[in-house]
Amino acid sequence: MAHQFRMRSEFKPNNPEARNAEDFFPEWREDIQRLRERSPIFEEICSDLELVAGMLREEAADDAAATESLEGLKDEIRRALTRNTDSE
Repeated sequence: MAHQFRMRSEFKPNNPEARNAEDFFPEWREDIQRLRERSPIFEEICSDLELVAGMLREEAADDAAATESLEGLKDEIRRALTRNTDSE
């Protein structure tokens, strides 16, 4: 139930202030940092999220495919965080 609350606190997909995965999920900041250090795959997902968010911020704010890609990456991060916190 706590995870549902956390998900609602994230920024909107193309929020110009969100520059990294930790900005999208501020209440999971420490979990994200810890998982990024331990998992090269999770680090890559976060890096991809940051790349797409930057594209939306700087070039293509109305790009539906990029927005959909960003949402998919956010979903992957949510799943990884949920698995990680459930296993601890």
